[in-house]
Formats: sequence, C-alpha cells, structure tokens
Amino acid sequence: GGGGGGGDDEWDACTVRVTGIAAALTADELRALFEAEVRGVGSVRSCVLVTERRHGGVTPTAYVTLDSDAVAGMVAVLLNKRDVRGRELLVARCAPRAHRSYDDDDDDDDDDDDD
Repeated sequence: GGGGGGGDDEWDACTVRVTGIAAALTADELRALFEAEVRGVGSVRSCVLVTERRHGGVTPTAYVTLDSDAVAGMVAVLLNKRDVRGRELLVARCAPRAHRSYDDDDDDDDDDDDD
C-alpha cells in the first residue's frame, strides 16, 4: 500500500508550507483563511493538505500556492504564528529546489552563478 511521491510535489517560490495545523481544520477552511489575507493583492492558486507521519503521530501539513512570489512572501509574514483553533500556524516559504531522484547532481550549485 500507499506512499510514493509523484510529480505534483515540486513546490515553487510561490508556495508556502504550513505546519502546526489543528487536526479538525479542513483544506477549505485553510484556503479561506489565506484568501482572506491576500484579497485585493493576490489569489490562492491551490491548497493541498497532507498528513505526514512524524514523531510517532500523524501531523497535518499544507502547501498553499499563491499567484506570485511577492504575495507568498507577504502571506508568510502575516500568517506565521497566527493562532487558529488553539494551534499556532507556522508558515514558511518553500525554497524552489530540484527533486533528488535518479541523478544526485549536487555539484551543479557550485559552478552556476559564482560571480
């Protein structure tokens, strides 16, 4: 059963990762929270709520993709440490990075934009 990844989890600079989510919070409620914060300046492209196994339990984590890099940065600041249903949300930008799949080419970073 289950597991395995896929191509859809390559988050870009417009995506924020949200942890500290109350178990009862739904993806729709989380999306509405983000939409309320960015109304008038941007929009939410997607909100994916996943459960990750950590520390012996299941932890909900969300990936919210905004319509621009600037909006993602703004909402990360506005919603980080916000109390939602008695839990403190932790919102952080996702760093764009290549997936480590079959080629483990870590040396690329050293000679690209050195100057």
